[in-house]
Amino acid sequence: MSSQTIGGHRQPLLTNQASSGSCQFAEVADGTTAECAAVCCCCPCGLVNLLYLAIYKVPSTLCWRALRRNSRKKLHWPFHNRRTGKSSWPELVGVNGEAAAATIVRENPKVAGTVIVKEGMMVTMDFRSDRVRVWVDKNETVKQTPQIG
Repeated sequence: MSSQTIGGHRQPLLTNQASSGSCQFAEVADGTTAECAAVCCCCPCGLVNLLYLAIYKVPSTLCWRALRRNSRKKLHWPFHNRRTGKSSWPELVGVNGEAAAATIVRENPKVAGTVIVKEGMMVTMDFRSDRVRVWVDKNETVKQTPQIG
């Protein structure tokens, strides 16, 4: 261990115990370095996250909500409160599918279109007041009562 001479007495350069009530230079430098790293690293990252939220996320979420709300209104707008004409055609069971579709469009002008569906085909479960599905078998004969939905 090296030592230094002060006033004729030799004293060690490094001590094993820190003096009470005072901090060593290394402790102060370590704390300052940690604070600088936090400020230099975390502040820019937080600022980038805030800008991303303000510029991209919030406007895109608001746009998607508005589009979803408008699409729901448009889907049922002409039919949700003024449904007129027939809503089911039990007399068409056993008739050719194409002839049944033409009859449905003729008897209810609010129906935008008919869909001819073969037995066993998968369809969506959504309800639309402007659509009629005509279920036919392999011989193109209507098997179920066509109805709005």
